Amino acid sequence: MLRTMKKALTYTWWLLFIAGFAQGQITPQKQGKLLLDNYPPKIYKGDRQVWAIAQDQRGVMYFGHDKGLVQYDGVNWRHSLMPKNTRVRSMGLTKDGTLYIGSAGDFGYLAPNSKGFLKFVSLLPTVPKNQRNFSDVWKTIIAQDKVYFVTLTQIFCYQNNQLYKIYKTSPKHFFHLSFGVYDQLWQPQSQQGIARLKADSLQVIKGTLKANRGHVYTMMPYPGNKILIVDALAEFWLYDLKSGQVAPFARHLSKIFSRDEVYSGTALPNGQFALGTRTKGLVIIDQQGQVVSIIDQSQGLIDNTVWEVYYQTGTQNLWVGTDKGLTRITIGLPWELYDASHGLEGSVEDVHHFKGKTYVATSVGAFLLDKGQFKQVKGLSSQTWDFFTYQVPNSTEQRLLVANSRGIYTLQDSVFKQVIPEQSAYSFCVDKNNPKRLYVGFLNGLGTWLYQNGRWETEKRRLKGVVDPPWQIMQSAQGKIWLATRYKGVGLLEHNQVTLFDSLAGLPPKMVNMLMYQNKLYYCAQDGIYTFDEASRRFKPDLTFDKLLNNPKTTQVECDTTQTYWIAQNARSKRWVPYYKTTKGYNPDSLILKPIYSKKINTIDIDPNGVYWISTNEGLVKYNARNTLNIQQQFKVLLRKVQIGQDSVLFAGNKITEPPTLLYTNNSLTFDYAALYFNSTDKNEYSYQLVGYDKHWAKWTSKTQKEYTNLDEGTYTFKIKARNLYGIESHVATYQFTILPPWHRTWWAYVLFAVLFALSLFGGVKLYTNRLHKQKVVLEHKVSLRTQEVVKQKEEIYEQNKELLQQSEELQQQSEEIMAQRDAIEESHKTLNERNYQITQSIKSAETIQAAILPFADRLQALIGEHFVIFRPRDVVSGDFYYIEQVGNVTIAAAIDCTGHGVPGAFMSLIGYALLNDIIYAQQKTNPAQILETLRQELRNALKQEQTGKQHGMDVAMVTIEPQNNTSIQVHFAGAKRPLWYTTPEDDKIQVIKGSNVSIGIDYVEGRAITSQQLLLEKGSILYLSSDGFADQNNQDRKKFGTRSLKTLLAQNKSLALPQQQSLLEQALDEFMQGTEQRDDILLIGIKL
Repeated sequence: MLRTMKKALTYTWWLLFIAGFAQGQITPQKQGKLLLDNYPPKIYKGDRQVWAIAQDQRGVMYFGHDKGLVQYDGVNWRHSLMPKNTRVRSMGLTKDGTLYIGSAGDFGYLAPNSKGFLKFVSLLPTVPKNQRNFSDVWKTIIAQDKVYFVTLTQIFCYQNNQLYKIYKTSPKHFFHLSFGVYDQLWQPQSQQGIARLKADSLQVIKGTLKANRGHVYTMMPYPGNKILIVDALAEFWLYDLKSGQVAPFARHLSKIFSRDEVYSGTALPNGQFALGTRTKGLVIIDQQGQVVSIIDQSQGLIDNTVWEVYYQTGTQNLWVGTDKGLTRITIGLPWELYDASHGLEGSVEDVHHFKGKTYVATSVGAFLLDKGQFKQVKGLSSQTWDFFTYQVPNSTEQRLLVANSRGIYTLQDSVFKQVIPEQSAYSFCVDKNNPKRLYVGFLNGLGTWLYQNGRWETEKRRLKGVVDPPWQIMQSAQGKIWLATRYKGVGLLEHNQVTLFDSLAGLPPKMVNMLMYQNKLYYCAQDGIYTFDEASRRFKPDLTFDKLLNNPKTTQVECDTTQTYWIAQNARSKRWVPYYKTTKGYNPDSLILKPIYSKKINTIDIDPNGVYWISTNEGLVKYNARNTLNIQQQFKVLLRKVQIGQDSVLFAGNKITEPPTLLYTNNSLTFDYAALYFNSTDKNEYSYQLVGYDKHWAKWTSKTQKEYTNLDEGTYTFKIKARNLYGIESHVATYQFTILPPWHRTWWAYVLFAVLFALSLFGGVKLYTNRLHKQKVVLEHKVSLRTQEVVKQKEEIYEQNKELLQQSEELQQQSEEIMAQRDAIEESHKTLNERNYQITQSIKSAETIQAAILPFADRLQALIGEHFVIFRPRDVVSGDFYYIEQVGNVTIAAAIDCTGHGVPGAFMSLIGYALLNDIIYAQQKTNPAQILETLRQELRNALKQEQTGKQHGMDVAMVTIEPQNNTSIQVHFAGAKRPLWYTTPEDDKIQVIKGSNVSIGIDYVEGRAITSQQLLLEKGSILYLSSDGFADQNNQDRKKFGTRSLKTLLAQNKSLALPQQQSLLEQALDEFMQGTEQRDDILLIGIKL
């Protein structure tokens, strides 16, 4: 597939016309588009009129226009300076590679300077001043090792850049355009005829005056040592060099072209001729004078006025210079593209051949290919899927059926008429066992119709087992009907019902394509080709086509009816490759379709004539396998520029002389290069290696520049190669250079370093010796002084030793006293440990006793369902406890916070638990207010508070829960200084009911009572009961967690399950109290109604 070139260069496709003549008129037949590139002036940044085209020996293209000369290497356009940007009319290349240029009032040649920059060298100073009065140099001809610059009145002949001779015409006549044919100069002269330069003189050829009296626009070599001549009257002539005769050629052509119509021309390698015209674009004729094709502006040519036509020898490139820019046409391709410009509209679904004609089904109808142009067949204007040729039973008549979104149609008198009014027809298959039966696939299943009495009648509108569109229906050699669906694998028709097979039967998912080969049905999937095993009713991989085509991992395959032409796809490359049959097997042509690989291929149809019809997202590609692809086998890669640093050019791309030697400061170089392959330049790739630095060739890349920085000293060789889209590699271009070492790594620097080192070493030894001597004197003096000090210190130490001996005896006595004290302390410590162990065991026993009175998890789940309990004693045992029991259908739940914590609190919890059991079960009280009021009295009596006067008690939050119906529950709450928190499913906030301002057993005031409140809540509501331990817990900064924060946390997580809420609450508490100790017992209960 072709891509858009960078920097506004767009690939276009050109329509070619096949010539047909009727009474001297052109009746072109459109063919598919060919590949070409258009280069408007904004691309090459020059003038619009292109007069001259040439190629130098390196392969670089040159284009002369009204404001100078531009060169193109496939990557960049460069301007070659002409004096005053004068118009360039003509160019010619000599055998030694020198490009000669004819411009307005000047002529000369291009020569590189020392760095390789091309400069124009004028030959005008070699012309006598009185002969310089001329305007345009219309032609620059190279013949017999001489260069001829042709003006209207003079011809300047040069040999070895020296003026050899000047040829002049008479005042009454003028030279017309000159031509170089068969290495000879041919010079038409007005009113005289065509002259040939022979023996340094222009000799007019007899009989050539008839060629419009010497007004000739083009002369081209013709097979058989002849010359094809086109004069200004658009009459064509053949001149035979052997006989010297001039004869008319293809007289009908003069009726096609008007006067002065044909302006330029060139011979093509296939024996045809390309003619540039003033108004008709480019016309291709063959050796019989028949118009083969016309490429004009209506088909995409940049302009109809063609001034120059140039065939690039050894390539597929035909360059066309026009009045509005430049065009490059790729010739010799065996494929072409049809799209909307040919009348083909919509996306192509099927191509079918019927009675020698080609029909195409698209998303907007059916089209017929007629003389290279598609015409929509009447009767269809909507989505059309599939064609089918139906053989009428007991008759030789064939009919063309088509599946359309509005039904099934047949072709009658060039119009499609509906024969089955069934919507969304998709595919066909005739029953070989009963040719009257037609299987039809629809977007919603499979049906059958019978052909009876000249019409189609419904047999079974839909068969059971499939509701997906069968996009393909085929009958096996055994007569079984198979269908491939879009989404559900393949199906087998059995007993009027379709059985579907998918991945469970060994067939990979996604769409499957079926193929009949040698009376056997094959199933092409995304990872390979399968066959159906009748015994196991499973699909198994098959390697028939891998072996047949020598194509491992074949996934898709198509062939024509003769099985001569194939196309296959494998799992590795995912690309379609054509194959054709030979006596030795099937040969692949892996290159032919490379330019369209980037297109999305929808369908492929191959006719017996070797024509592949490939439907893509950009149109319909027609590939004729009988035509060979003449790919350019050789091309060059050029090193276009070598640059030091950012702006210093070392080499400009022309004539490398001696390898340069660079200073070490110039050790960063940039290389620019270009592949001189002009077809699909955006797909050219490059690989490089800097020998002396890179160990291997670099990976292929599309970049055309490589930079190396901070190279070490040494000799390097930069190597560059290119490859085109066909994988053909160019020759390797090289550039050698040497980088000198820095001054400190030169030989003279090393000698200097050695001398300096020796001098430094000698001076260092001398200085070191003198220093040692001075140090010796100083040390001797110090030793004498130190000796005296040592003697004195020895005497002092002796006296000190005597004192230390006495102190040692005293310390020994003190040590014995300390040892006795230590033994006594250890005995006391042992006694304390034993008592502590006994106390600890008692507390653990108390923990076991307290845990025994609390409900177990299973009982809690049975009593209150979904819930959570966060119960964290500050010490081993707790003064907080929870009470949950059930009396009848009433569940009683309470969170109790006793005075104190640890062992005292635990005793209080045991008393409270016992009292509650007595009040609820013995006294049969279930009203929470009555329970708490009774608990007040019972606790005061149990603790004998009136006698002792001590204030021990508890704060309580208590609820009773009683279901009312399937949707609501009654909750009865009473609290002693503890609230009830609750939330409903519709409420995003936590609601609060405060408890009475009375504590159980503390601050008893006569006349104050505990009250209760009743709530009717819907199922899914949540109750929260707690002590004050959670909210009062502090962090390291002595800040409490707080009631507000706890309520916010509960509200944020109310929609979660209660175990999840418990986890988040405990995580938040742990993070808050990190680094500090728990200050009180913590109890928090959540109950979901």
